[in-house]
Amino acid sequence: MRYSKYDIMSLILSPTSGAIMASLVFSLFSPIGLGNATGLSSMLIATIFLILAPVLIVYYFEKDFDIEDRKRRSKPYLVTILCFLACSVTFWLLDSKVMFLLSLSYFFVTSAIAIVNILWKISAHASGMAGPTTALVFVFGAHLTPLYLITIITMWIRLKAKAHDTYQLFAGATVAIIITLSIYSLLW
Repeated sequence: MRYSKYDIMSLILSPTSGAIMASLVFSLFSPIGLGNATGLSSMLIATIFLILAPVLIVYYFEKDFDIEDRKRRSKPYLVTILCFLACSVTFWLLDSKVMFLLSLSYFFVTSAIAIVNILWKISAHASGMAGPTTALVFVFGAHLTPLYLITIITMWIRLKAKAHDTYQLFAGATVAIIITLSIYSLLW
């Protein structure tokens, strides 16, 4: 199968990229500390549960990193949600509030995306960038708002790749922003 430049850019700006960005920043620069975790252990746990396990699971089920058929996304979503739940519980047990809230946001956003996916295709790429960006802006302040440009670029690339229409992209970003903002507003 031949990949277009937009497919390659989609792979680079996948939901995994958002997890890497937020996990790295929170693990290294948390303004409230990491509880009983260290920066290294925090990154290791996030890498296993938020990054590697979801990627390997998607690839195991689909032998591809971009599942275009909405109906084939359910099983990978379910297992990924369990990874995010395990990550949330781990960080809760380590009393790492900053990482707990990040992984809890991933759990609820992905759960919502999976539920919507039952009836309608929605962009996990857009939510995978908008959610972590919202967490970073909430924790570190409005001066990080330009990070939303990454979400906009991701949405444009997904549109050019013909993976989603405009409504699916905006829905993915909006769901992630609303859920992440709600979690941080309630629990921060």
